[in-house]
Amino acid sequence: MTLANKNSGEKARVLALPQGQSAQGRLLALGILPGVEIEVLQNNPGRQSPMVIAVKETRLSLGHGLASRIVVA
Repeated sequence: MTLANKNSGEKARVLALPQGQSAQGRLLALGILPGVEIEVLQNNPGRQSPMVIAVKETRLSLGHGLASRIVVA
């Protein structure tokens, strides 16, 4: 399952990041790495609006394209 499939209010643990060096580097810089728990604060999959997530005590915005490449449990 990917992060993009999670609904608002759900939590997930990151299992794997995208293979691309650019995307992986950006996510690591934001604190998104394997083993980290993420809470989905806002996800409107039918719209083109970005997801809002919480990583530790930080709120972040991610596009659905990138979120669909993050494998979670």
